[in-house]
Amino acid sequence: MDEQLKAERKAERDKKRRRLMLKRRIKVGAVLCCATALILYLLCAFVLFKIDTIEVIGVEDENGNLLPASSYYTHDEIIRVSGVETGDSLVRVSKREVEDSIEKLLPYVGDVKVKRRYPSTLRLVTEDTHALYGADAGGGFTLLDSEFKVLNVSERLPLGSMKLVGVSFESAEAGATAVFADEAYKNRINTIVKACSDAGITNITKLD
Repeated sequence: MDEQLKAERKAERDKKRRRLMLKRRIKVGAVLCCATALILYLLCAFVLFKIDTIEVIGVEDENGNLLPASSYYTHDEIIRVSGVETGDSLVRVSKREVEDSIEKLLPYVGDVKVKRRYPSTLRLVTEDTHALYGADAGGGFTLLDSEFKVLNVSERLPLGSMKLVGVSFESAEAGATAVFADEAYKNRINTIVKACSDAGITNITKLD
């Protein structure tokens, strides 16, 4: 009976020892994996994958043809305001910051997509936006796109744009979304434009 009890206790001790060894191995393995991942990240971020080419291209049309990147800005202008330079780390580029910078500083760029093409190319895919509305600001028109992004102030209303009458802004900074003094005005504009579109009414010149 004593021998059996001793054997059971020894088996239990061996079992605990194996569990302890397994936990230690898992911890060591986890530390090694983290260290390896950190080394790989540092290599990729600071040594490998340096940008040597920055491409600026347009989007594809419905036929798969590549459109010009922009009708308003040169490739050099787009690259300059992106804040990215050759020699920068491709891994560490913040897509959101680059996109926001281009859309803010170049108002007529309506959409930007930043794409990494390893090992060394950063691609900027841009698409223009256009003036759909012109708010009479007295001595000029505050031009807005379909999302009410402020494009610029112009002496003339561009062809195909709708003149907005009776509107005022709390802020209308180029590259940012206009803030209306009465935000309900924006909803009314959207409602009217959608209703006209659904009814097949085109070439609207003024909204009052």
